[in-house]
Amino acid sequence: MVMNPGTPMQKTNLIVLIIALALLVVVQGALMYLLLDAAREADGDAQKSLLWFARLAMIGLFLSVLIGAALVLRLIRGGLFRPTDEFKPMGYVDVWSEAGRRIDAEDAPPVEGFEEEDQGGDEGKDPTS
Repeated sequence: MVMNPGTPMQKTNLIVLIIALALLVVVQGALMYLLLDAAREADGDAQKSLLWFARLAMIGLFLSVLIGAALVLRLIRGGLFRPTDEFKPMGYVDVWSEAGRRIDAEDAPPVEGFEEEDQGGDEGKDPTS
């Protein structure tokens, strides 16, 4: 069975990105409002600086809205509300028996020291010495 493993996770990632961008738009909008409000009462160089920062916030806000719109279009085009394929079990019940069925132990390289017989003498020994 061929599965498309990324689809549900990609949709979740897109939704999280859209929510994060929405929060970013709110924060940038509030920042722009506060900067413009402060610039109205300021004078001279302070006003120029505040307006420059407000323009910078506006550019960031515009880019965030643009990226958010692209993500929403991708989410809609990708079929958020379309039904996905049903889950089809692969038929394996026991992973270890399936792995044993797939591997041929005679082709495996030898493991050094694995087939050696126990020489004895360790039974009565104190493990702390």
